[in-house]
Amino acid sequence: MADELNIPTHRWYQRQNNVQFAKQDMSKQWIYASGISRLLSSTAIYAANGFNPAMVLDFAGETYFVDSETTTFDSAITHAATTNATMVDSDGLLKWRPHNLLPYSEDFSQWQNNNVTVTGGKLAPDGTNTATELAAASATNSSILQQPSLPDAVYTFDIWVRSDTETTFEVDMQMTVGGHLRTELAISTEWQKFSITETSGLTRVYLGGFSTFQTGMVVEVWGAHAYRSDLGGMVNNPDRGDSYVPTTTAARYLPRRGHHVYNGTSWVNEGLLHESDARTNLVTYSQAFTNAWWTKVGVTAAAASETGPDGQASMSVMTLSSVNQQHDLYGPAITASSVVLTASVVVRAGTLRYVGLRLFGDTNKWSTAVFDLTTASVTQESVGSTSGTIVAANIESLGGGLYRLSLTASDNDPQDVLVVQFHNTGTPTLNTFGGDTWLGAGETIEIGLAQLEVGLTPSSYIPTAGATATRAAETLTVPAANMPWPTPVVIGEELVTNGTFDSDVSGWSATNATLSVLSQALAITRTAASYHADQTITVDVGNVYRVTATRLSSSPYTGSTTLRIGSSLDGSQYGDIIFESATEDTALSLTFTANTTTTYLQLGRGMGTDGDVAYYDNISVKEINPLSVSIQMDGLMTYADTNSGNQVRWMQWGTGADPTISAYLRTTSARTGDPIWSQVDAVTTFIDGSDTAYAPGINVPYNIAARHGSTFVNGAVDGTALTANLTPTALPDLSATDFSLAPTYNGTIGKLRVWSDDIGDTGIAEASA
Repeated sequence: MADELNIPTHRWYQRQNNVQFAKQDMSKQWIYASGISRLLSSTAIYAANGFNPAMVLDFAGETYFVDSETTTFDSAITHAATTNATMVDSDGLLKWRPHNLLPYSEDFSQWQNNNVTVTGGKLAPDGTNTATELAAASATNSSILQQPSLPDAVYTFDIWVRSDTETTFEVDMQMTVGGHLRTELAISTEWQKFSITETSGLTRVYLGGFSTFQTGMVVEVWGAHAYRSDLGGMVNNPDRGDSYVPTTTAARYLPRRGHHVYNGTSWVNEGLLHESDARTNLVTYSQAFTNAWWTKVGVTAAAASETGPDGQASMSVMTLSSVNQQHDLYGPAITASSVVLTASVVVRAGTLRYVGLRLFGDTNKWSTAVFDLTTASVTQESVGSTSGTIVAANIESLGGGLYRLSLTASDNDPQDVLVVQFHNTGTPTLNTFGGDTWLGAGETIEIGLAQLEVGLTPSSYIPTAGATATRAAETLTVPAANMPWPTPVVIGEELVTNGTFDSDVSGWSATNATLSVLSQALAITRTAASYHADQTITVDVGNVYRVTATRLSSSPYTGSTTLRIGSSLDGSQYGDIIFESATEDTALSLTFTANTTTTYLQLGRGMGTDGDVAYYDNISVKEINPLSVSIQMDGLMTYADTNSGNQVRWMQWGTGADPTISAYLRTTSARTGDPIWSQVDAVTTFIDGSDTAYAPGINVPYNIAARHGSTFVNGAVDGTALTANLTPTALPDLSATDFSLAPTYNGTIGKLRVWSDDIGDTGIAEASA
């Protein structure tokens, strides 16, 4: 029950094919490759075409850089999830993501208090002053508690405890079934971690209380942790190397880092498992096939006893009970909010070779796929005569003879039945419920982990035990401050005449305003609506320019003022910067790519009343180096061909409107997987990959890269650069915009790299190889 404190000073990460290992030692990153080590002090190993990326999110290698400096996952990117979810650990077992279902894991002053004096700031097992002293103030019922009210499942509660004076301490876990599980801990002067597991819903957790926490007793506690421990258990917190997940005001669900995928021979760390849409398992007994929820025809189901993907006895043996009739396992009709459903189940062959999955609406509305467990293939597909469309049928190896079968189909019927059919030899009869006359009594197969969900693809397993269960959507956001953005470098001379107003307003003209100089600044006094000061400058088409100015706070105007620049008189083709009244001087900056030789610069033009004055100073327009960014991303994606223009959205930097940079996959018309890069700044520019660059399926590998600039956009797919689109006129200004990673996505993300440079076609080809 008690463990010694074990806080690792190193963390080792196995990388691709057991060839490369990374060791994180405090703030240093080391790379071990082929037995030769060297200090990793920069992003040089992530370079492409000689350019080092400023930001690296290497999820598979657990290495993170922002502004070319090493950092942590949490500092680099924001992950949000509100429910639990499953993943596969390095041992190949299906487990729960790292999580803690109890808020305030270290702040026990926030727990409900019954006659206990709570004092924080004590020395904790990890060396911080975050432990808490509990002193009983009453001879009876002295305790602190939380009421998580968790549904029926297996839970484990961990707590660190020590005392200078006591030898026992009680923890009470109140369950939905079975009452109280009271455990007396044998404590000492040394910190010990105690783990208590119970097997039904958890409604309350008491520290101290009914028998041992008497008046005057003093103990110290730290690190309260409640988590689901069924399936294969819980994956460790990768930031700590142990199971503990700290919390503050709410339960916490960590990102699914270190998710492993079976490659046919071994389990490989593919990085971060990310699912952007919520899913609900509509099967209410996903592993209890003996339950009456499941109807058995010509088969009998044994209680789960065989080892499943979670390493536990989660697979049931199905045995054919008679001959010359149908042999099916099916649930009741389920009403879903969509007519597109995905069914999945895990099987292991016994003496039966074929398994069918059917989604059945009515007599003529059904879709069926038959899977051959000997060849690990989909052998037949069929749909009903009235309607029914099979979107996808897949078989995925999980090792150890286990396969996950999935069928996605639409039959235009809101009520469906999930049917599992059993076949053996010969040609399975698709148009019946598995009525194969050559099947005999005693034939067997193992089955487990059934799931029926609204959606176009199978998602990670969601266990159920008497009710449906939902996994919420996840989001990944890189804050704007962490995103690299190019720094403008001036390469041209000043184009503005008299931008500093040292003595007069020469070079400037006025519309509905009078111009004057006050303290070497331009004063624009409104005389009518749409007032402004303006100047015409000459530029070169295709070159990039930066406009800068200072709007002074001393302006006694009542409305807004505007800095406007365009290719026509009174036009804002290149942009507007609008400012309301302010109490501080404001630096204005705007970048544009010229598409005509004459450019019009205007100051003022705000709301307000006649007599208002707006003050500007230090007006400048100079040519700068062309701004550009380059982005690379790789991983494994699961998608279906549904004739969609947004089947997968790898990334989106912006809202989709002006300004935005994005990359997505479409399957419209004859396309099976066409990568698209979009750049929106006043106009939308695309770069289009091959219509069949990718084929739909489970865990489809991809590696994409792109370069975006003020005069170009280009992409690369798996080591091959496309032909650049040279029509853009500006790079969208996203310097203050958050970056959304994988906003429409089901799969793993291996790596994201971002350069504040144009790494060239050679660079994006190299980066995506």
